[in-house]
Amino acid sequence: MRRYLKNENGNAAFTACFLLSMMVVLMCVLIFSTTQITMMNVRNQIKNELASVGIRISRDTYTAMSEGSLDEYYDVLTHDPAYLAELKQSVVDGIKTTIDIDNDKYKISDVDLKIRQNGDSIDYTLTCNIECYLSLLGDSRTISQNDVKLTGSHNIKNY
Repeated sequence: MRRYLKNENGNAAFTACFLLSMMVVLMCVLIFSTTQITMMNVRNQIKNELASVGIRISRDTYTAMSEGSLDEYYDVLTHDPAYLAELKQSVVDGIKTTIDIDNDKYKISDVDLKIRQNGDSIDYTLTCNIECYLSLLGDSRTISQNDVKLTGSHNIKNY
């Protein structure tokens, strides 16, 4: 093998194949790492928006408790489609202000927000789908697809 690497016979085929294969492996590692970095960035932005929803639910819960209408707020929170749609739209708008929802590198789709009462807490779950793309010779291919599920909880026992 040393003889081929030193190129004593004038045969450079093995050396060229070896270098080419190392470059392909390096390219695959770089594509994988940039995809994972993109996924982490998008996930962190979505997590920030879930925190914003948690703050809004906390504020609305405190207001409902101070007015003495906590049970009514639970009904609105869990059963009113207009209120849930407003919360979901605030999440989507918050994501749009910080990052693009759809570009040539990734696409965020199927954003959904579920809220349920769990004893003395309000649990909320944000789910979405993230697809990462790679453009080669004008064709865009999906190289990674992740279903993101983030959960949060708001304890009302402290109020």
